[in-house]
Amino acid sequence: MQLAEMTKTLSNYSRLLGEDSSPGEYLPTDLSQLLTWKAKIDKYLQRSASRTLLINAAIASALPRRVEDACWYTVMPGYIFSTSGLTGSPLISRFNAGRLLPRAERFRTLYLASDITTASFDHPPGIFYAVRVRVELQSVADLTDLDALEKTLGIDIHQLIGPWPRTAVGPTHEIGIALYRAGYEGLRAPSAARLGKTNLVVFPQNLKSGSKVAIDSVEALAFNIPRNIGA
Repeated sequence: MQLAEMTKTLSNYSRLLGEDSSPGEYLPTDLSQLLTWKAKIDKYLQRSASRTLLINAAIASALPRRVEDACWYTVMPGYIFSTSGLTGSPLISRFNAGRLLPRAERFRTLYLASDITTASFDHPPGIFYAVRVRVELQSVADLTDLDALEKTLGIDIHQLIGPWPRTAVGPTHEIGIALYRAGYEGLRAPSAARLGKTNLVVFPQNLKSGSKVAIDSVEALAFNIPRNIGA
């Protein structure tokens, strides 16, 4: 249905698409039509449920896989300070395409950090609990091995920690989707907020029998994140 609609739309621009004219020969109405066409193409690509991902589960399965047995950190607003705060979120984020995916294909991600300061960078200003989380996972993809990452997925550090798109599926979204579909319980990745630090992204729906993500202790109460950090 979407393809038929787009084909019909393109037929309205047959002259512009079929002729190789010099820039000076285009009329203002031509440029307006091109802008309209581009907007419709962008909208189609963003909403298309049939989009082919460049990184699939089979490719992602070749990434280094490790066991995770350590404590990580997060910060939680007081109103969700409980184990429910560890169920993750389905919203769009660095490794989660969220609403850009068909509803039936959406999944949850829980972001943890190697220290409290790094964890605070992912949240807006406010009063939070700083929480240490005990993590025991059996299958975690290691994206901190940058050589393996580039060799396996063709992704470099700039794409991994650079800005991610909010209106289209980007490289890090594809990594998250592929790893989730491949059955990984999570991934380790360099922090985009603090160089040299690490984030652990957990896929709660993929936890295996015997795996564990649980509150270990509360590091500080009424943790006030400064505005210049949370912004």
